[in-house]
Amino acid sequence: MVGVQGLFIVLMTLCFVYDGQAENDFDPEQHKNWHLLPPKDECGLSVEPRIIGGYVVKLGSQPWIARIGSVIHTTESEEKEVNLRARRDITFYCGGSLINQHYVVTAAHCFVFPQATHIVRLGEQNVITDPDCQNINGHEVCAPPVQDIKVIQFLTHENYTDSGTKNDIALLRLEKSPEWNGYVHPVCLPYGNAMTRNFENENTIVAGWGVTEDGRSSLELLAVQQKVFNSEECKARYQELDPSSQICVGGKVGKDACKGDSGGPLTWMGSFDSAILARNYLIGLVSYGPTCGTKSENPGVYTRMTYFLQWILDHLEDEVNIPEVRTEHLNSSSPLHQQSSNKTSSISSFASVRQALPST
Repeated sequence: MVGVQGLFIVLMTLCFVYDGQAENDFDPEQHKNWHLLPPKDECGLSVEPRIIGGYVVKLGSQPWIARIGSVIHTTESEEKEVNLRARRDITFYCGGSLINQHYVVTAAHCFVFPQATHIVRLGEQNVITDPDCQNINGHEVCAPPVQDIKVIQFLTHENYTDSGTKNDIALLRLEKSPEWNGYVHPVCLPYGNAMTRNFENENTIVAGWGVTEDGRSSLELLAVQQKVFNSEECKARYQELDPSSQICVGGKVGKDACKGDSGGPLTWMGSFDSAILARNYLIGLVSYGPTCGTKSENPGVYTRMTYFLQWILDHLEDEVNIPEVRTEHLNSSSPLHQQSSNKTSSISSFASVRQALPST
């Protein structure tokens, strides 16, 4: 992550997509799977909800954020022997967001190694210490130990291709439900007037452990506040941009998402219901952008969540219909599992990289 004082801004595209077509009149609350999401007044809560500027976040301020990693194995026996306690064997490379007790949402381009065992880590703050502790108001506060959970289904959007930038969204089904607490809790998904709202010039928060301006991945969770960029201006800079399914954020030199931030959350704090106080809503996922924002005033591009909300709800399974253990791409002909020319071949270097700025 690159940014002021080593912080980054995650650029994500807000998208609600179904079979490549946006449903402008789609009401998510009427969907048969809406009940699989947490109640509207029980999501998006955080211990420290307000983050102004860029800095190391306080414990509990991003309880929905997930780290996504893999354990590479070459034989079936190695796969069976994966030990989550041997954390040195897990390589983390992307971010994601917990949306209910079974699923994490992330970017499709994070699905790089189909044969690997994918891992979601929840409750992380400092990547070295466990449990994580901070001095808050003169008192040492410690979070519970992190939770590492295997992924049993890595479901990428059927219209995503490795050579493109659209439909960059995926759902991860967890092997077991995480233990919710003040440091692990789902984010809210948008509804109501959010479905037609463009959020232009409104404040958002992006967070992650990506590479900072010193060229190293951050050891602590970082966050920064930036405004949503004008869609028409963004389209002029990125000809391939689809404003209905993607959202632009930032455009400030020194503030941007970078390596390791892919798929991470872009959140907006407010309310879409007069009966519910302000909550944190996931409005985008880090997708692609310029070279980490250090020398560019171009905004980052995020997957727009409102556009893909129907796709998400269509693919949620309840506890009764737990799928068989598998990782897959909905479009089996996609070359997603192959390394493209602008991505390196090693998991440690490839998967930590946000998609490069498409050529125009």
